[in-house]
Amino acid sequence: MKYLEHHIRSPFKAPLSWPTPRNREFKTAKATLDEVIYGIIRQRRSSNEQHDDLLDLLINARDEETDQSMNDTQLRDEVITIFGAGHETTAHTMTWAWYLLSQHPEVRQRLHNEVDEVLQGRTPNL
Repeated sequence: MKYLEHHIRSPFKAPLSWPTPRNREFKTAKATLDEVIYGIIRQRRSSNEQHDDLLDLLINARDEETDQSMNDTQLRDEVITIFGAGHETTAHTMTWAWYLLSQHPEVRQRLHNEVDEVLQGRTPNL
């Protein structure tokens, strides 16, 4: 995200093939993320275990016309898109929520009261 933000804002866009510090950092981060995601995809494909999650839905999805499933690169691209979009929108929503609560102490107090009432001293969990 840091790389993309800089790339969008910068008037000069060095090609990714240039070995600038920013490009090298991006390539290293991308390689790490790819290693993790491809590892999870390989693990899921080799396992007979069913998971009730989005990755299983994507792995099992079939094209209506060709009956083909996605290859690992397509799966990786979908996971990255969902991960990026989910992270970004959640982070922005939470930032605005905390900001608005900081600007409206009466609402923040109502929130605290409701949490205290619902949890009754218990630690929150999923």
